[in-house]
Amino acid sequence: MKSSKLKYSILLLLVLLMSCTRGPEKREYQIMPDMTRHHAHEAQEEYVNEKGEATGMSMRTPVKGTIPRGHEPYLLGKDDIELAKNTKNPLASTKEVLKQGRKLYNISCVPCHGKFGAGDGNVITKATYNQRMPKPPELYTDKLTKEWTDGQIFHVITKGQGNMPEYGNRLSRDERWAIVHYVRAIQKAKNGLVAVK
Repeated sequence: MKSSKLKYSILLLLVLLMSCTRGPEKREYQIMPDMTRHHAHEAQEEYVNEKGEATGMSMRTPVKGTIPRGHEPYLLGKDDIELAKNTKNPLASTKEVLKQGRKLYNISCVPCHGKFGAGDGNVITKATYNQRMPKPPELYTDKLTKEWTDGQIFHVITKGQGNMPEYGNRLSRDERWAIVHYVRAIQKAKNGLVAVK
């Protein structure tokens, strides 16, 4: 019994000593060498294989027709505003949605459209006025209040219009719909129907 314990103790001691004396580069047998020595590639880095041949970028172009997980494509083009007319707002106009819409409006829209949608943001009033950049439209005109649907406002936020950039690549779908709800609240406030804080 004592001899078997002694044998195991000596064996364990030898294994520990062998593992401590050699580093990963001095191992005689490497079962998976790529685990020891590998190169982490940057996304846009030119990939060169073991033979020194350039084989293209390390990040490959996605397969045609694939959609990233969690992304909902917006299939209308910039000029398809009439097709957006029948698009319905999927978000209910709750207090939380209006609060989020106000926050996002203040970040993304106020610089040009102003706090209450009058087209008097800092880009127009504080900066040197540029004739090539016309004043943004007031968000409470009859055209936007009575003629345009939520889908059309969403379309302009998503794809941009005139000098307004597109926000489809900066804000999620639900964030853009929340802004639409807040724009509607601004319009109602201007007409004396509700108060906007």
